[in-house]
Amino acid sequence: MTLPHPQIQVLLDASAGIPSFSDLTPIGARALLAQLSAARPALSLPEIGEIRDFTIPGPAGELGIRHYRPVQPKSRGSVVYAHGGGWVLGTPEISESLCRVLVYESGCDLYSVDYRLAPEFPFPAPLEDVFAALTWVASRNDVPLFIAGDSAGGNLAAAATLRARDAGGPRIAGQILVYPVTDHDFNTGSYVAHGTKNLVVTTKDMQWYWHHYVADPKRRNDPLAAPLRAANLNGLPPALIIVAGLDPLCDEGEAYARRLNADGTSARLRRYDDMVHGFLGMIGFADVPDEAAREAGRWLRDRV
Repeated sequence: MTLPHPQIQVLLDASAGIPSFSDLTPIGARALLAQLSAARPALSLPEIGEIRDFTIPGPAGELGIRHYRPVQPKSRGSVVYAHGGGWVLGTPEISESLCRVLVYESGCDLYSVDYRLAPEFPFPAPLEDVFAALTWVASRNDVPLFIAGDSAGGNLAAAATLRARDAGGPRIAGQILVYPVTDHDFNTGSYVAHGTKNLVVTTKDMQWYWHHYVADPKRRNDPLAAPLRAANLNGLPPALIIVAGLDPLCDEGEAYARRLNADGTSARLRRYDDMVHGFLGMIGFADVPDEAAREAGRWLRDRV
C-alpha cells in the first residue's frame, strides 16, 4: 500500500481538524479558503518579469485576468490558465506558485482567468469565460497558444480544447491537465480506494462540487462538462496529463490520457504515486511538487 510522501504527510497532519468545504455553504467555503490562503507563509518563488491584473470583455461583462510575464522581453508562447476549486471556489491567486514556475521555466506569458463560479454561475458559465479568454489571447498574439488548468480548471481546459476543435479555432498548440476532472463516475477504483480518506479531496467533496456545477445529473454527460464522455478525442492538441496516485481523480485522469492516445492525440501521462490531489499547490513546501512544476514548464518550453 502506497503512503503519502513524508513531506506531504506533514502537510496533511497540519490540516487535520479543518472543516471540509463540502460541510459548508459555498459562501462559507470561499471564506474558509480565503482564510487559509491568507495564513500561508511567504514563499521563495522564481523571479519573473511582471504580474498585473486587468479585465477583458467577457460573455457576461468584464472578465478578470491575471497576467504573468516572463523576464525576457519577447515571449515564446501564451498560456491560458484555469485555476482549481471545484468550479465553486478560488481565484487566480490560489494557483500563483504553479503559474510562476510555468512562466519561469517556459519563457511564456501566462493569463490566469478569474472565471465565474458556481452555483451562482453553473455550467457552462465558467467554461464560457475560459473560452472567451482563450479567444482574446489568441487574437492578440502570434506565438504558440497553450491552455492549462488544475482539478476543475483541468476540466475547463480539456473542455475548451473540445470546443475549439469543434468551432474551428482558436488553434491550440498544447494542453496541460493537472489532476483533471474528466468524468462524474464516483465508483472508479481510485474513488473506492481513496475517496473516504483524509487526502485533501473526498468523494463527498466531489459530489458537492458537481452538485453546484451541474445540478441535473443528466446534463453531466455533456462532453463539455465531462470530457471523457466525448464521442471521440481526435484532432485535439498534444497533452501533458499529471495525476496523483493517492487521488480519487487519478483513474479518470489516466483514462483521459489513454483515450487521447487511442484516438490519435498525443498524450504524455505523468503519475506521482505518493502524491495527493492538489499537490502542485504545495510548491515551496515539498520537493516533488517543485520538480513536477518545473517539468511541466519544460514541456511547454519544448513546444515553442
